[in-house]
Amino acid sequence: MRLRTRFAAEMQSRLIASLPEAVETVWDAQAVVVAVEQIKFTSAGDIEGDWERKATLTGVVRAELRADEIDALEVEPLIANLVSAPVYFGFDAETPLGELSEKARFVLAD
Repeated sequence: MRLRTRFAAEMQSRLIASLPEAVETVWDAQAVVVAVEQIKFTSAGDIEGDWERKATLTGVVRAELRADEIDALEVEPLIANLVSAPVYFGFDAETPLGELSEKARFVLAD
Protein backbone atom coordinates (compact mmCIF):
# COMPACT_ATOMS: atom_id res chain seq x y z
CA MET A 1 0.00 0.00 0.00
CA ARG A 2 1.43 3.36 -1.06
CA LEU A 3 -1.31 5.81 -0.14
CA ARG A 4 0.98 8.54 1.22
CA THR A 5 3.42 8.42 -1.71
CA ARG A 6 0.62 8.29 -4.29
CA PHE A 7 -1.04 11.32 -2.69
CA ALA A 8 2.26 13.23 -2.53
CA ALA A 9 2.88 12.58 -6.24
CA GLU A 10 -0.65 13.73 -7.14
CA MET A 11 -0.28 16.90 -5.07
CA GLN A 12 3.11 17.58 -6.71
CA SER A 13 1.61 17.26 -10.21
CA ARG A 14 -1.31 19.55 -9.33
CA LEU A 15 1.11 22.02 -7.81
CA ILE A 16 3.20 22.04 -11.00
CA ALA A 17 0.04 22.64 -13.05
CA SER A 18 -1.48 25.41 -10.95
CA LEU A 19 1.38 26.94 -8.94
CA PRO A 20 4.69 26.09 -10.66
CA GLU A 21 6.62 28.85 -8.88
CA ALA A 22 6.09 26.97 -5.59
CA VAL A 23 8.06 24.03 -6.98
CA GLU A 24 11.02 26.26 -7.91
CA THR A 25 12.43 26.30 -4.41
CA VAL A 26 16.02 26.66 -3.28
CA TRP A 27 15.41 24.16 -0.49
CA ASP A 28 16.80 20.70 -0.97
CA ALA A 29 13.44 19.15 -0.17
CA GLN A 30 10.09 18.18 -1.64
CA ALA A 31 7.71 21.02 -2.45
CA VAL A 32 4.89 18.98 -0.92
CA VAL A 33 5.22 17.07 2.34
CA VAL A 34 2.42 14.61 3.11
CA ALA A 35 1.80 13.11 6.53
CA VAL A 36 -0.81 10.63 7.66
CA GLU A 37 -2.01 12.35 10.79
CA GLN A 38 -4.74 9.97 11.88
CA ILE A 39 -6.01 6.72 10.44
CA LYS A 40 -8.60 4.22 11.59
CA PHE A 41 -8.70 0.65 10.25
CA THR A 42 -11.95 -1.29 10.18
CA SER A 43 -11.97 -4.92 9.12
CA ALA A 44 -13.94 -5.62 5.95
CA GLY A 45 -14.52 -8.82 4.05
CA ASP A 46 -16.11 -8.30 0.68
CA ILE A 47 -15.25 -8.33 -3.01
CA GLU A 48 -15.14 -5.21 -5.20
CA GLY A 49 -14.71 -6.09 -8.85
CA ASP A 50 -11.60 -8.28 -9.03
CA TRP A 51 -10.34 -6.97 -5.68
CA GLU A 52 -10.80 -8.47 -2.23
CA ARG A 53 -11.43 -5.76 0.34
CA LYS A 54 -9.39 -6.44 3.50
CA ALA A 55 -10.04 -3.23 5.43
CA THR A 56 -11.72 0.15 5.32
CA LEU A 57 -9.57 3.12 6.30
CA THR A 58 -10.73 6.54 7.38
CA GLY A 59 -8.54 9.33 8.63
CA VAL A 60 -6.77 12.61 8.16
CA VAL A 61 -3.93 13.17 5.72
CA ARG A 62 -2.18 16.54 5.84
CA ALA A 63 -0.28 18.11 2.95
CA GLU A 64 2.12 20.98 3.59
CA LEU A 65 3.48 23.18 0.82
CA ARG A 66 7.11 24.10 1.31
CA ALA A 67 8.47 26.82 -0.93
CA ASP A 68 10.35 30.07 -0.69
CA GLU A 69 7.96 32.95 -0.03
CA ILE A 70 4.95 30.60 0.02
CA ASP A 71 2.82 33.24 1.76
CA ALA A 72 3.28 35.61 -1.20
CA LEU A 73 2.11 33.04 -3.79
CA GLU A 74 -1.48 32.77 -5.04
CA VAL A 75 -2.68 29.37 -3.82
CA GLU A 76 -6.33 29.94 -4.69
CA PRO A 77 -6.13 28.14 -8.09
CA LEU A 78 -4.72 25.05 -6.35
CA ILE A 79 -7.45 25.18 -3.70
CA ALA A 80 -10.14 25.61 -6.38
CA ASN A 81 -8.72 22.61 -8.23
CA LEU A 82 -8.80 20.44 -5.09
CA VAL A 83 -12.40 21.47 -4.37
CA SER A 84 -13.71 21.03 -7.93
CA ALA A 85 -11.78 17.82 -8.64
CA PRO A 86 -10.99 16.01 -5.37
CA VAL A 87 -8.09 13.57 -5.45
CA TYR A 88 -9.35 10.05 -6.14
CA PHE A 89 -7.33 6.86 -6.53
CA GLY A 90 -8.65 3.61 -7.92
CA PHE A 91 -6.97 0.30 -7.26
CA ASP A 92 -3.51 0.17 -8.89
CA ALA A 93 -3.78 -2.33 -11.75
CA GLU A 94 0.01 -2.89 -11.66
CA THR A 95 -0.14 -4.37 -8.14
CA PRO A 96 1.25 -7.92 -8.10
CA LEU A 97 -1.14 -10.69 -7.10
CA GLY A 98 -1.23 -11.06 -3.33
CA GLU A 99 -0.01 -7.49 -2.65
CA LEU A 100 -2.12 -4.62 -1.34
CA SER A 101 -3.44 -1.63 -3.25
CA GLU A 102 -5.69 1.19 -2.13
CA LYS A 103 -8.78 2.97 -3.35
CA ALA A 104 -9.12 6.41 -1.79
CA ARG A 105 -10.89 9.73 -2.03
CA PHE A 106 -9.43 12.86 -0.43
CA VAL A 107 -11.69 15.73 0.62
CA LEU A 108 -10.23 19.17 1.31
CA ALA A 109 -11.02 20.16 4.90
CA ASP A 110 -8.83 23.22 5.63
